[in-house]
This record gives sequence, structure tokens and C-alpha cells, in this order.
Amino acid sequence: MSRPVAAMLLAFGVSGVALADSQVLPRASEVAGRWQAKSQAGANCSFELQEKDRAVLDPQHCLTSILGFVANSWLVQPDGIVIAGAGLAMPMLFSRRDAGRYSARSKAGVTLWIERGDY
Repeated sequence: MSRPVAAMLLAFGVSGVALADSQVLPRASEVAGRWQAKSQAGANCSFELQEKDRAVLDPQHCLTSILGFVANSWLVQPDGIVIAGAGLAMPMLFSRRDAGRYSARSKAGVTLWIERGDY
């Protein structure tokens, strides 16, 4: 059963329909916090995703060097976490790989990872 059909059935109160865990959209509070960014080229840095205003804190600007743009905001999507510049410019989708670990490919073809800071 497709996800839209399952969601529609749930909205109308049809029981016995459940979405897969991978399709459950995490709450912002579950995603917010300290993260590590790593690149295939060996770069590594810490940053924070703030829950209140969905801001990205990157005081050392190392996330900027890994992504190739100044990350200002983030949002949760069914496929992962989007990190974007001002006004949602240059959005980069990090797809979920496993618990607390996401990956993306830069325009230059370099694999990037973000993972929870407590992993």
C-alpha cells in the first residue's frame, strides 16, 4: 500500500494501517542537537541544529567549508534532513542511512555524512 493511501485511510479512521518506521517523520526535537559533519575528503567538524528557530549553528564555519555554502536553516523531510542556506537556498538533502547517520553527495561528487554528536 502506498504511503499516501495509508495516510488517507488513517485520516478516515480505518484501523490496521501503519506506516513503516522509516516513513515516520521525526519531530524537530528529536533531530535538534549536536551533530558531526564528515566528508569523504577527511574533513570533520561539529555543529548544532537548533529546535526553536530551525537554525544551524556553525561558529567555526567548518560546516560551511564541507557543504560549500553557509548553512542557515534545516528541516525534516520524509527522506531525511535538509540543510539549506539563507531563504532555503542551495538545499542539500541528507538521506537517512541508519539511526543517527545521514549522507549526501555534494555537487562535486564528494560523499558527506552527518551523524549525531553522541554517536
